[in-house]
Amino acid sequence: MNKYVYALTVAASVLMLPGCSNEDGMGLEGGNDLPVYVAGDSEVEILLGSKTESSVTVDKRAALEGNSDIEDLGVFCLAREKQDINEGAYDINWFDEEENWSGCLMQNVKAVKTGNNVAWANPSKHYYYPISQFYRYDFFGYYPYVEGGNISMTDNRVRVTYALDGTTDVIWGRATSDEPHAYSAAYFRQPGNEGKYPLLDLKHVLVRLKFQVKPGARVEGGDEVASAMEDYAVAKVQVVNVPATGILTVADFSRMDEIDETNCFTGGYELTDYTLRKADGTPMDTTMVGMDMDVETPLGESVMVIPAREYVIRVHLVNVETGDVFITEHPLKLTNSSLFQQGYTYTVTITAHEPKEIQLQANLNGWIDADDSPSVDL
Repeated sequence: MNKYVYALTVAASVLMLPGCSNEDGMGLEGGNDLPVYVAGDSEVEILLGSKTESSVTVDKRAALEGNSDIEDLGVFCLAREKQDINEGAYDINWFDEEENWSGCLMQNVKAVKTGNNVAWANPSKHYYYPISQFYRYDFFGYYPYVEGGNISMTDNRVRVTYALDGTTDVIWGRATSDEPHAYSAAYFRQPGNEGKYPLLDLKHVLVRLKFQVKPGARVEGGDEVASAMEDYAVAKVQVVNVPATGILTVADFSRMDEIDETNCFTGGYELTDYTLRKADGTPMDTTMVGMDMDVETPLGESVMVIPAREYVIRVHLVNVETGDVFITEHPLKLTNSSLFQQGYTYTVTITAHEPKEIQLQANLNGWIDADDSPSVDL
């Protein structure tokens, strides 16, 4: 018999970005009726910092408490819409370096978060808003950082593909504003805006499941644990039939007003099982159930999964004296909610009872003569 108890905690984070033209931008001079594109400084540089009110908490493989450092946060600075400062701006195309480099000012730039400070992974790089000021921009951030074939930047959309095994904490964030000219060089030159920072609001996009175990009563409603439970331990916990891959939409021009942490991540069709591990990625330790009904013992670190209405949990209970293994599967369901929510930690308490050996008794009845036996005439 398994019972599941749920507790909720919230994990989220924010970063701040103050001011951007791409120092590597291309210049293009057109005819008399075309705008002149000037690549270079607007003297408004992008800098990064972080707020202290909340924090993203990650390491290389797990979601951990505390204001952890992030070594590989990916950042994009992308045109949101045209401004009315200068006429003649091209329609927005983020990845058209030949004709309109200023649609994308920062393309998958790796950033490093150390405590409350954020800097570019390459300290020699500097980025500025273009002096043409044709557009205002939004910022998009994501973690873990990827490059090469696992990131797609086409058709005004940025998507990242991840292999999932329950150990990856996927994070997404955006900085946007409805203020006039935000964000552009003109915005930061307005009185009172000089020291402002675009707020990159980072959020976890997966559900985090933590597990713990305690012994159950020997009989229903009782207050004693069966003596045999002192030999039982949890050897493995799995979440079964969950997506093996996931796609994070970092930015999508066609969904600029709709995209957020609730709809930016989708799972693939191929399914697999996630196994609970320790924080360092190694298999969880076999953990004794214990003999105190009031003590919950933590199991492993956590499993991170795509939001769903329910999950199926497989628990391997082992008798450490005999080596016998008992495997259970049971759907894990939330009460009073239709969906596990991204960014929340759900603590699942497994209540373990002594396995019962299947036994059966039988009584063989003797043959009984029927009263209505048929007859045959020859």
